[in-house]
Amino acid sequence: MVGYAATHYYYHFNHPNYLSQGGNTKVLFQVTQQPDYGGKFYKTYVKAIQQNGKKVQGRALIYLEIGEQAPQYGDQILTELALHPI
Repeated sequence: MVGYAATHYYYHFNHPNYLSQGGNTKVLFQVTQQPDYGGKFYKTYVKAIQQNGKKVQGRALIYLEIGEQAPQYGDQILTELALHPI
C-alpha cells in the first residue's frame, strides 16, 4: 500500500496542486518574464497561482492580443479558459 501511494504521487498529474486540464476553468497567472512584442501579440511566460480558487503549480507560454497597456513582469492575469496540452 505504501508503494502504491508513493507511485501515485510520483506522477505530477496526481499531485493535488497540479494545474489540470479539461473544461472551462478560472486561472490566476503571474507574469514571470518581460513580454516580447510580436506584431499583433505579446508573448510571455507565466506561472499559475490559482485554479478555481485553489492553489496550483504550473507554467505556461501565453500570447496576449495587444491592448492599451502591455503586461509587465509580476503582473497578475485572471482568465477563464479551457487548458489543452501541447
